[in-house]
Amino acid sequence: MNFLSSLNRERKGIISFIAITFGITFFVTFLLEYLNITPADPLFMIYALPSGIAPAIAAILVRKWITKEGFNDICYSIEKKRWIFYCYALIIPFIVIGSIIILASIFSLSSPDYTYQRFENSENPIGTIPESLLQISFPILILILPILSILNTIIVLGEEFGWRSYLQTRIYPNHSLKASISIGLIHGFWHYPQILLGYAFPDAIIWGLIAILISTTLLAIIWGWLYLKVQNIWIASFAHSSMNVIGGFTAMLLFFGGPNWIFVSHIGILSWIPLGTIAFLIIWKSDFNASD
Repeated sequence: MNFLSSLNRERKGIISFIAITFGITFFVTFLLEYLNITPADPLFMIYALPSGIAPAIAAILVRKWITKEGFNDICYSIEKKRWIFYCYALIIPFIVIGSIIILASIFSLSSPDYTYQRFENSENPIGTIPESLLQISFPILILILPILSILNTIIVLGEEFGWRSYLQTRIYPNHSLKASISIGLIHGFWHYPQILLGYAFPDAIIWGLIAILISTTLLAIIWGWLYLKVQNIWIASFAHSSMNVIGGFTAMLLFFGGPNWIFVSHIGILSWIPLGTIAFLIIWKSDFNASD
């Protein structure tokens, strides 16, 4: 009897899901590095797509052929009475980036460049931003980013179909806080190839390995809570998308190319203050169990 066959269905599914997710992502990431295809390449996002949707691929394979549990537990319908949680998902990234701007000034770590010139003049190894966005003034950009977050939700579904829709209610089915912390750590380790290759924090790789674990864990608590409140795959995808688009794009445009990127990235050290505060309030105000 092999190892997997000796496990119950849930554990077999969890182990298989993690193994497939990490296997696809690590293989694709290091293959692109071997082929010298970096985020600066205009087609990088297409080449890296299997890596980005690896959690969804893994969840589909596990549900269909390993545990054979199917997909009936997935909810796609959006209930209007739950609209407030979608507002939370949209507002939180603005709170994070606003806090970073204020804290960076207070601690003299960096200053935002609202002309984007510093970003444009940098040798950016962490991704490309459409040229059309660079032509938009910052106040107008802030109005556009929520729309882009909605459009990007379907792409981020490639992650959340795995992290929240599959793993959230299975890894610790009776303790959602433990589940969220575990998923956050797994999610952080999943990003390690990008960190080690210098894509996210090119000037502070070691600190980046630490930062990603803490940031993804705090975010997993928030996103896990939203998912359990709404019981819908779209809320997790929208929250994740909003953080990537509103937090990620804004931080890159305003701060990348300047000092202390490890602090002022949307998943950098300063983000721990607003994210930690929100996560603490969720834990404090909610019993945060599977029936929450």
